[in-house]
Amino acid sequence: MSSFHVQPVSEEPVDWGESPHWDESRQRLSYVDCFAKCIHQIDPESGKCDRFTIMSATNRSTPMTTMAIPVTANDQSEPEFLITLGNSIAKYSPASGDILKLADIESGSYFNNGKCDSGGRLWVGSFTGEPGNPVTMVRGAGNLYEFSAGNLVTKFSGLSIPNGITWSSDNRKVFAVDTMERIINCFDFDTESGNIGNKKVFFSSNSDFSFKGTEIPYGITTDVRGNLWLVVYYGGKILNIDCNTGKVINKIDLNANMVTSACFGGIEMNELFVTSSFRGLPSQQVSAQQAGHTFKVTCFRDNSFKGCASNAFTHF
Repeated sequence: MSSFHVQPVSEEPVDWGESPHWDESRQRLSYVDCFAKCIHQIDPESGKCDRFTIMSATNRSTPMTTMAIPVTANDQSEPEFLITLGNSIAKYSPASGDILKLADIESGSYFNNGKCDSGGRLWVGSFTGEPGNPVTMVRGAGNLYEFSAGNLVTKFSGLSIPNGITWSSDNRKVFAVDTMERIINCFDFDTESGNIGNKKVFFSSNSDFSFKGTEIPYGITTDVRGNLWLVVYYGGKILNIDCNTGKVINKIDLNANMVTSACFGGIEMNELFVTSSFRGLPSQQVSAQQAGHTFKVTCFRDNSFKGCASNAFTHF
């Protein structure tokens, strides 16, 4: 019998759920529906869900929103978000609908997933190709960026599809998934300066028997022990990877094949929230799999099944 309990917390499935973020000050979970360009915000205790549709003059021509990170810490104020819009980073205010563009990359490239480090700086990857069409992706054309104080800086080039990103529990390492290469890269990280270096391949799904066929590494997060939880797209599972050995030490199965990303949350930070997609699935499979839902995972046998709160963006 599994010690993990998995249940959907979303009211309805979404086409492509991504970028779960736990807002500790509001005790809310937010995530995006990428191609619908929507932000969903859930109160897991009450079940209340708010949906914010990001509208702009270029909304129809903007292919996706892959990320939404809160930028306000005052739990009495209306939420604002740092978002991606295709090849742009912007600040979005749901109450007014205002969108303030902050940075752009070249046309034909698109921002993918991003998170903030403990210093409140944004780290976000990019890829080149048609969003949602893997055969158009250009190998080696992806970058990892850091954005703060209005400046977008390329931190590492030569990646393919930079995806999930997370930090070690001591903030001395940063782990970054490259989905196309099916690996997790590891960099040394300096918290004060934000510099990275000494890139190594920490984990490769190409040589790990936990991966089968088309399964690929996607989203990632860290628990309080420093171990990684890797979301496996087309695998319907999350793998727990030892941060020292790179070996798989546990697994969570979910009733959705196309799981995308994960973050810890809840009052005691002992709930793992997992997003998923139903894009391209027949309607029968969507309902049968609970595809497109966001799930909450709890573990009643392990008191160390906890993570740290997601970091807000603080560097305008």
